[in-house]
Amino acid sequence: MLETDKIRIASLDVGHCTQNVYLYCASEGLKTVVRAAVNAKALGEILKLDVNMQFIVAQTIGY
Repeated sequence: MLETDKIRIASLDVGHCTQNVYLYCASEGLKTVVRAAVNAKALGEILKLDVNMQFIVAQTIGY
């Protein structure tokens, strides 16, 4: 599979996942926001992501 296809498919998956979280939060009276402007390198280290994994977005949930 081409790298561009992998990125496109991963982006679609991220969209589906974040939308489901938004829908759940709306049904439960919670707030959520998707943020792509984060320090991906630092967050990857904190989460102990494998070097082959890539951070795409963060989604915060709260009241």
